[in-house]
Amino acid sequence: AVYLDAPYVFAPGTVSAGLLSVGNPGNLLHNADFSQGLSGYHKTGDGGGVTSQSEIRLRQPSEITYTGATYPTLELRQLGTATDGYAALITRNPRDVSWRAQEVEPGRWYEFSAQIAGLRCEYAIMIGWRDADGVWVAGSTIRAKAPVQAGDNSNPDAWVREWGKAQAPAGAVFAHVQIQKFGTTSGTSSYVFVYKPQWAETHENATEPTPWGPGRTTLITGSGIATGEISAEHIDTISFSVAGLALFGGTLKSDNFNGAIDGNGNFISIGTTGWAITVQGNIVMNNLVARGWIQDGAVSDGGSYWRYNTTTNDANETLATITLGKEPTADALFQISVSGEIKRRGYTTTQTGTDKDGNPVYSTTYSNTALRLQERRKVGGSWQGWTTLWTSPWDTDNLFTQYEHLDTRLYYDCEDMQLRVLCLLSSYDYATFSQPNTRRIGFSVRAVRK
Repeated sequence: AVYLDAPYVFAPGTVSAGLLSVGNPGNLLHNADFSQGLSGYHKTGDGGGVTSQSEIRLRQPSEITYTGATYPTLELRQLGTATDGYAALITRNPRDVSWRAQEVEPGRWYEFSAQIAGLRCEYAIMIGWRDADGVWVAGSTIRAKAPVQAGDNSNPDAWVREWGKAQAPAGAVFAHVQIQKFGTTSGTSSYVFVYKPQWAETHENATEPTPWGPGRTTLITGSGIATGEISAEHIDTISFSVAGLALFGGTLKSDNFNGAIDGNGNFISIGTTGWAITVQGNIVMNNLVARGWIQDGAVSDGGSYWRYNTTTNDANETLATITLGKEPTADALFQISVSGEIKRRGYTTTQTGTDKDGNPVYSTTYSNTALRLQERRKVGGSWQGWTTLWTSPWDTDNLFTQYEHLDTRLYYDCEDMQLRVLCLLSSYDYATFSQPNTRRIGFSVRAVRK
């Protein structure tokens, strides 16, 4: 190979190359500053309890703690106490979301570094090497399993910068980084925070990481162009995609749209994720907000509520309330859906006496949890009393169980209507029963008027 190092290169004719890289070659990691959300990052694991209780999210500067003043941090969090297995944050190809994250050449040296902090768990960092088909070749350890350091919760730049290098083995064409998070060691949740990650080419004798930069490299290969921004007066292409958006044969759609469209632009299936707009004007999407005019009678009335986090709730505590805010029309058929995960809030054991042999006899009182759906109507300017539409079974287990309910109602005989979801407890003593007992509460009230 021939390397040319010069501040300027002038070519009177053309430049021809199988691979051309222009820009700062330091950080080759896609979306290293998280400016494109979670693009290029994915949560995986070994399928154990830690995997199922974990998720990744961006922690924005507005959240004050464990995030940067300018750049967000990537948070791998476990909302639970499982200790079996692990969850992992991996880098992946942003275009085809495969394991083929970074291109490598066998024999060359590569490094990964990131500032890491966390709470109440252990972690490890490794590089996975893969062949041209994405098949596993080998792994290299960057950081062996160890307790994560809490660090300064207001200054990620002061965190320890983990760093390691490895040589790409024979057969390796791609690589991905895997940051593993192990089970919660205390409390009811645990976290690993990642700040300013970097993947760069290095050399065998390197003793410290390359200074971090957000990248901004333009890479041109036979299969495409990877860069932060392209400006052009005209682009003529059969297929165009950018940051989750794609245009194919007259249809504009998100790249995660999983429905089906026929040759006439009609939806065969609306799918479950993403959105699409066909050249004929047919549209499928989850929600629509219009600042201007929409034809009256052609949209849905109602509202929705969603809460993911795990919380502790008392008896008869309101989890969500939806108010229509106007008089329902006679042709409005409301569909009401409730979903949520609940478990018992706790239990107490007290001695009630002794048996004939003098051994103590105990009585156990459980604080079981249930969900309840109620409605009320406004008539003559006054709200009427609450009426129960549905109550879930009492959940007596110490593991979260999901319950769902779907109802259909007409509200043409009132001036307004309101629905709510309550948390019920079979018995309670707030000083004794203190375990989180609800999570992932979803509540929707919608009426389609045609």
